[in-house]
Amino acid sequence: MLRLNSDGIIDFYGDTFPPRRVRQAQDGCPRSGTGMSAETRKYPLPPRLRNTGDFRRVRRYGKRRRLEFLVLYVNRLPLRHEPGRDPVMQQGRVGFTVPEKVSKKAVKRNRIRRMMKEAVRHWWPYILKGHDLVLIVGGVPKIDRADYIEAVFLRQLLHFQLLDPEGRELAEKKLANFPGEYHEKSGRSSSS
Repeated sequence: MLRLNSDGIIDFYGDTFPPRRVRQAQDGCPRSGTGMSAETRKYPLPPRLRNTGDFRRVRRYGKRRRLEFLVLYVNRLPLRHEPGRDPVMQQGRVGFTVPEKVSKKAVKRNRIRRMMKEAVRHWWPYILKGHDLVLIVGGVPKIDRADYIEAVFLRQLLHFQLLDPEGRELAEKKLANFPGEYHEKSGRSSSS
């Protein structure tokens, strides 16, 4: 039998169920164990490519480069002309694709997608405006860690020269501090 006691806690046959507690990380975030530091949470998620037509446009007209497991397409956007104003550089967008051939398990694909989103979220303020990006995972990363995915993404950004001077300097410092196996060139690397 269920009933409410004087403290507002439900009793079930005399046993008291304590109120549900939300685990808190040390930095105060209620989502403990997500792997997101307080530093990366402060950056907003960049605008997303959502339509199939937008993905096709970037893949068709953009430049492509594969490095290890990650294929990056970059498409430069035209200037936006407004009457009576100087041409304005458009804000770029980003799209993520993790096909089923990478893993049949959605949990694994979603984990890879979350790690890619986190890398993009952290570096988006340093990426030059006016570019649409599509990130496609072409295989399973050899190291299943967020910092490894970030290292491969940074090497792609440096190749396309998509970072502003401050971001380029930070990226080079960060890449220098990564372990040696993050710098090995394994897999195919192509550019067109």
